[in-house]
Amino acid sequence: MIVCPKCHKDLPDDSEFCIYCGRNLKHPELQEGGNPVGTGLKPNPRKNHLGRYSILLLILVVVIFDFILGTVFNTFGWNVKIVYWISFVLYLLCAGMAVFSMYVDAVDKKNGFEPTNETGLAIAAIVFAFVIILMNLQSVLLG
Repeated sequence: MIVCPKCHKDLPDDSEFCIYCGRNLKHPELQEGGNPVGTGLKPNPRKNHLGRYSILLLILVVVIFDFILGTVFNTFGWNVKIVYWISFVLYLLCAGMAVFSMYVDAVDKKNGFEPTNETGLAIAAIVFAFVIILMNLQSVLLG
């Protein structure tokens, strides 16, 4: 018989996991779910894809509004500033989605769950959205 180092229950000698607490006995540095023991975070049941959606929205707005519609409006002599103001609002929406994604991860971590690792995408979406906003504002105000 072996004893679980976490719950101290007796287990059969060939046990790989504790049947009471789920502790990995073969690799004690890992807890159930494959997370390091020191983190103490539970696997997150929620899927947070807002960082990915904000990057996708950013790419769609750049391609559809700034490139395609901007070119069409410019070709026909229409006011291109309308397209830039609409894309400005959509870029703010993109940045807002990214900030909310980071907020959801922070709340999950506070509640003891693993973050969903969307923070890098969210930060990239925020940075690129504001850079493009500044470029669009420069085009609208100066030219």
